[in-house]
Amino acid sequence: MRIALLALGLVVTGCSGQIGDLGEAMGGSSAEAGQIVEDWITEAQSGKGDLGWSRLHPFVQDDVFRSYEVYQGAVLASDWSRFDYVIPEVRTHDGAYRVQIRVPGGATSAPAFMVEWGIVQFALVDGQSTDEGEISVRIPPLGGDRGIRALGRQG
Repeated sequence: MRIALLALGLVVTGCSGQIGDLGEAMGGSSAEAGQIVEDWITEAQSGKGDLGWSRLHPFVQDDVFRSYEVYQGAVLASDWSRFDYVIPEVRTHDGAYRVQIRVPGGATSAPAFMVEWGIVQFALVDGQSTDEGEISVRIPPLGGDRGIRALGRQG
């Protein structure tokens, strides 16, 4: 009996992922979540390949953009000339990673689709966008759907 309990404990311990703020298990690492965001931005800016579409969570693909063609049109029509960013921190929240992104000029310097579709959510102070934003990334602990999630639309 003791051996069975010990074996069960080892199995449960071996299968557990990181625990988010509300106890939801997460896979991957903060470094991996940050890399997903960096890869997405690089691919979207490049104008090549799938423009980072594959980095988006399937919910964002299906329920936010509804089709690759809508996403492609938004990305290719974007003004990337004022967009510069750094990722100062990645933290956990509600079973996902919150990738902080600092964009000089805030929402007005980010490609409009990022803000309008809720991919990047900028903090507001006195109704004005700050340079600080967040991007949510979900990495399930045991595989499954992963990628950048929408935090909510502005306006």
